[in-house]
Amino acid sequence: MEDSEDELNPQTGLIKAVEKILERKLTSDEATMWANVQETYGISDDDPLVIVLVMLGVHAQLAKDLPLTLRKVSTEIVEAHRATLAAQSGVIAKDLIRSIAPSLANEMRIISAPAKLKFWIGLVAAQVLTGATVAWVMFKWLIPH
Repeated sequence: MEDSEDELNPQTGLIKAVEKILERKLTSDEATMWANVQETYGISDDDPLVIVLVMLGVHAQLAKDLPLTLRKVSTEIVEAHRATLAAQSGVIAKDLIRSIAPSLANEMRIISAPAKLKFWIGLVAAQVLTGATVAWVMFKWLIPH
């Protein structure tokens, strides 16, 4: 009987079968592990136990690769959602600005010039006061008594 590429041969049959199912080359450590299992239990490539070993090994490899696969897929999903949310937030912000800009412009026209000045001075003062309060709280938090 001639060995074809799909048939198992005594030296690499189990390893070839595992690589074929996993659709990738085994690392040298993985190949050594498979060769040791086959040699330890004296299982030849034409032994029906090879199929059981392959099935168990593939499931073990899938379980081993699962955390990395989940991390990769979840990162891709998070990035896709992040991009979608960023695009949606930009659209929402533009629509909001577009909808309130006319009413703000109208309100600003109604307020007299000195009142506008008082409004902006009050706004700046509120921001300074808020900043000072935050700085004081952080100072108290960073330097315990």
